[in-house]
Amino acid sequence: MRIAMNINEWPKIFQRETFSFKVLKQQLSESEVEAIKVDYKLIWNDWKSANLQTAAKLDLGKLKIESWTNGWKIRDHFWTCYRIGDVNPCIGVLVNRQQLQVYLMFQNYKSETRLGTSTQYQSAVNQKLANWQRTVNSTEYYVWPASQSELEPHQRLDQYQASDEPVMLGKVWYFPLAEEFNFEQEVSKAVSELLPLYREVIGSMEVAADE
Repeated sequence: MRIAMNINEWPKIFQRETFSFKVLKQQLSESEVEAIKVDYKLIWNDWKSANLQTAAKLDLGKLKIESWTNGWKIRDHFWTCYRIGDVNPCIGVLVNRQQLQVYLMFQNYKSETRLGTSTQYQSAVNQKLANWQRTVNSTEYYVWPASQSELEPHQRLDQYQASDEPVMLGKVWYFPLAEEFNFEQEVSKAVSELLPLYREVIGSMEVAADE
């Protein structure tokens, strides 16, 4: 897959202290703020294209790609997700100033409009994790509390002990990435490996919801 720019250029856009348009306009000239917007759109379009090409290979339905701005600020990361049905758990793909990650997560945003609670999610993860872990190279995976900053160091999966606190788990690649890193190949592999666990978690949550 051809990516328009070097993937190691992506995290550079987030190397800033200020993300609020209001504050940026106080600190910078109008032309400087517009230049930041242009740079953001350029990298976000590259990110979007890479994810759409990966999604086409996976054939998991429509991909949710978060915009580069929420209207009042620019993002401190770019995020997209794969979701099966109308459930709160999903498989996220995220890039920030230091890493690229593909991970299973419970999405709290608008969770009241979708199926499942965070308690049901974590219970299902704890039940299904051990069997799934035997099917992958667990040394390639990390796990971290959902409440933890994405920039904090993540614990390796093979060192994880079950917890009642909702967790995220997946693969993490730290920048700079090797020149031969293939986004489509690595992301699709990680999503494919997480899918069996994702489906089992959803199944357990659906059973719990019916009880």
